[in-house]
Formats: sequence, structure tokens, C-alpha cells
Amino acid sequence: MPQTNNHGELTTQRVELDSIFCAFHSNSIENVILEMTNLQGRSCSPETWKLFNVTDLRAYIDLLILGRVYTFRDKATEVCGTLKKRAIFPAAMSLKKISRIKQFNNHSSRASKDKLAAMRVIWDTWVKNLPKMYNPSENVTIDERLYPFKG
Repeated sequence: MPQTNNHGELTTQRVELDSIFCAFHSNSIENVILEMTNLQGRSCSPETWKLFNVTDLRAYIDLLILGRVYTFRDKATEVCGTLKKRAIFPAAMSLKKISRIKQFNNHSSRASKDKLAAMRVIWDTWVKNLPKMYNPSENVTIDERLYPFKG
């Protein structure tokens, strides 16, 4: 994990992709996704569902990122089409499993008027973590212009 100072701000730059990813995508976010995915999986198919773990989740996210890379290169319109075309995707995880992972909310506890309710916990955690990852210096570039920053 990246190191932080007393204010919780990122203090060192890491080159490892896993460290950078974990800085933005905290364990609490992973735990919510895992808990809700397994809850949904057990309720939909209790006899065949295998518990989804952190390794599966990170593999899934890596496949989505790789799918987007191939999508841009192939000029495809959707990631699933790319997932079917490339041999690496079915070798890592079945398309059926990939499509079942997307559940990370609890329908019964969701607020009816909150349009972001399906992922409120994840969003709030993400928003809380973002300021730790960016600490502007005295020169901030906004819309390709340099403005002095006093803060």
C-alpha cells in the first residue's frame, strides 16, 4: 500500500500497478463488492454458487481493464464482444461468471429515492479516498492554464 502522512495524504509515488490500484480501490470497497456479490450469488443459485474472493475480484477488474484496452485497439463497441474474441478472457474466467459478478448492492436495504443507492457505500468510500490521492502544489493546471494555488 502507498504510504500516507499524518493527514492521510499520499506521500510517496509507487510504480507498481497493484499499489496504485489499491490506493484508489480500498479494502472496504472490495469487501462491500464481495459481500453483495456472494449474497446475490447464493440467493440466485445456492447449489452451484462458489464463493467469490479477493483474487477473483481483482482478476475480474483486471479483465475489465484489459477488455477496455483491447476494445480501444479493436474499435469494438462493447467489452463483452472483446471478451468473447480473445482467448485470454475465457482462460482466466468464464463469461458466465464475469456477467454474474456485477451485483454489489442489497435491493432490500436500498433507499427508494436515492438514485445512487445501488452503490452508495462504494461511492462514499471512493469520494472519501480521492483527496488522499491528489495533493495540489503551488502551481495547478486547470484547462491547460497555469493558476497559482494558495492552500
